[in-house]
Amino acid sequence: MARAWFVNGDDRPARGATRDAALVVIGVLLGSTTWWLDLTSVVGTFRTRLTLSCLERINVVSGVILAAFAIVAIATAVAA
Repeated sequence: MARAWFVNGDDRPARGATRDAALVVIGVLLGSTTWWLDLTSVVGTFRTRLTLSCLERINVVSGVILAAFAIVAIATAVAA
């Protein structure tokens, strides 16, 4: 059942499955490339504008957010 979206009953790839898979791979590649280019551009722009105290505040806030996510994830896992 898990293979049903791309394999016919006789175990041959369904029509267009290779093209669809290639489009997914290209989409992921383009999306990842765009994300990293945007991220590095933003970091490069703000790198010279942020003071050390501002970076420390960003680090503390980020750490609190990550800790909150971890607590929620652990509580959800224990409750399940």
